[in-house]
Amino acid sequence: MGLTFGEDIDNVLTSSMPKWKEIDDKIKNNANFANNKILLLAHSTVKYKLELAFFHVVVLNKAYNLGPSHAKTLLKRGMMENIIVNLASTLDAIAHEINQINGFCIEFHKVAIDHGHRDGMRKHCMRCKLDVKNNHLAKYVRAELPRRNSNQINPDHWYFDFQGYRNQMIHRTIYVLLLEPGRDFFQTALVNLIHRLTELVMSAIT
Repeated sequence: MGLTFGEDIDNVLTSSMPKWKEIDDKIKNNANFANNKILLLAHSTVKYKLELAFFHVVVLNKAYNLGPSHAKTLLKRGMMENIIVNLASTLDAIAHEINQINGFCIEFHKVAIDHGHRDGMRKHCMRCKLDVKNNHLAKYVRAELPRRNSNQINPDHWYFDFQGYRNQMIHRTIYVLLLEPGRDFFQTALVNLIHRLTELVMSAIT
């Protein structure tokens, strides 16, 4: 496919984010977080997964230049599934960042970006604990990562589409045969969301 990548392949996306270095420095220079191994691992995971998702977007776009073949179909499906997996993983890594920065003390294996229950407050739910704070980050997360049973949310919200793609990918082959170069992929909006979320999370660091 004529793909060539430089030695900076793992910094292509985050180096284009104006505040990424500022966020890194903010963590490293904060006495409360500089030695927090879970926070550091979560933040490095956000970077790693974002870069992987971007890499697979590049390969996916290149795949459309191939002639019709079984290999082209398989490559497109494989890249799309990798994009979804990495972006979903990024969101959960951000959940770990929120948990550590806010001192929610939720057990590591119980941390997730979505509510893990139907109704009521749950002591192990990061989203419920964040909702109690009702700060700018909480309001932003509620708006951009809503619960499906929320009466205030448009049923066509992009996050519901993303969840649908993720669930479909887990249970059956995802079809992306009609996607064409130049089209705005939903993952682009998600990458922008994750960057904004990361900025908001780090704004809590004094």
